[in-house]
This record gives sequence, C-alpha cells and structure tokens, in this order.
Amino acid sequence: MTTLSQKLERPQFNIIARKKIPVCPLISRVELEPIGYVHCSRRYRFEAPRQGVYAPGKAIIRLLPDKGFDDGLTGLHGFSHIWVHFVFHLNETWHPKVKPPVPGELDEVGVFASRSPHRPNRLGLSCVELVEIKGLDIHIRNHDFLDLTPVLDIKPYVTYYDSFPDAATGWLPEPPPLYQIDFTTAAKTAACAIMSNGGPDLASFCQVQLGCEPLNPERKKIEKLTETRYITNCRGHKIFWEINQTQRIITIIEII
Repeated sequence: MTTLSQKLERPQFNIIARKKIPVCPLISRVELEPIGYVHCSRRYRFEAPRQGVYAPGKAIIRLLPDKGFDDGLTGLHGFSHIWVHFVFHLNETWHPKVKPPVPGELDEVGVFASRSPHRPNRLGLSCVELVEIKGLDIHIRNHDFLDLTPVLDIKPYVTYYDSFPDAATGWLPEPPPLYQIDFTTAAKTAACAIMSNGGPDLASFCQVQLGCEPLNPERKKIEKLTETRYITNCRGHKIFWEINQTQRIITIIEII
C-alpha cells in the first residue's frame, strides 16, 4: 500500500508524460520566393570567384518593390557586412562527393564538408561588404555572385556571434597568398571596350582566374610563351600576361 509520503516523493514528470503532445507532420517540400536579385557585370559561372574576398567586385542587390522590404531595411545601414542567402540559379546538378579546388593532393570530400556551388538544394550563403543603401538598392562589394542571382534573405553580420578565429578548419590547408593583378593602359582600355559591346567582364575574369594559383594546370587553361609570359583564353578573347612570382604580381599586358 502506497503511503502519502511516497506519493509526494514521486517525480512529477510522470504526470506530464501522460499528456498528449500534438505531432506535426514532416515537411517534404519548401517553396521560397526571392526578395530581390543581384545585378553585376559577372554573367558566366567561370567568372565567379571561389570566395568573395578573391575578387573585389561591386554589385547591387535590388529588392522587389511593393513588398514592404523598404521598411525591412530599417537599421541595416550601420552594419559594415551582411549575410546573403541566395540560389545558385545556373547549377542544376550535384554530387555527393567533390574535388576541392585547393592546392595539394586531396581526396574527394562530401559536399556537406565543402563549399561547392553544386548542392542538393542549390542554396548559397555569402558574407559581403555593405557599401550603402539607396531605396531598395543595396550596394555591396567583395562578393561571389553572378548577375541575376536570386536573393532569398539578408541578415546583418555581427562580429560577436559570427566570428570564430580559433575554429578548426578540417581538411582545408592554409590558403595561398593572392597575386596582385595590374593592367597596362592598353589592356584596361580593351577590357572596357569588350564589356561595353556586350562581351564578358575580362577585368573581373583576370582577378578571379589569375589572382589565386595562376599556374595551377589542373584548374587553369593557360598557354606558356616564356618563363614569365602566358596566354589565357576567355570566350574568344586572348589575354596576354606576365608573372612576377617573387613579388606576386601579374601584369595583364594585352587583350585581343
């Protein structure tokens, strides 16, 4: 026979466990709508840098009108960087394992252990520098977007919560130092003329393709002319460049 003292000593969670807890069904499909689109000079996948810090490009995130997004930007002006959730809109396939685009002999890693743009749901996340906000136009730089990239959400980057300098980096080796990319006057003029006539942004292409590991034969299609001079092709255009490995400077000599 249970005494009154024994009843009082019983854990109270038994009573809670008898209550019915509603079970929500698993969501099997999620539909998202863009809040805006990126507008920039990069249009082709080969123009996208591995990370935004590898190419100091500028862009505008133009939010859709008549959605209340102008009020949604209230207070964002004071932040120097923002997180941007977006869609890899040009990618349609993905693979469970990928070959990392880093120097050295590395085995394939799982897509979830990488930053591959080929992902099951094509979702991307980038931290970019916020330059200014004009109406529904968010001006940014140091990005890895392509023109007309759909943007799903924007959040402020907060150093207190988002920065972990001592975090482990797994299989990643130390990143190689970047090369400085310089242009002769003739090369810069030619690049501007080609883009003005509807061609690719070859100045950005040079920053992306030659700024990091320019001589890597597995990642770059280059033709060697001399010990220091090379040719790179881009959509029918030839880019002649010279490398100074000691000072880590690449000079774009001519573009035709």
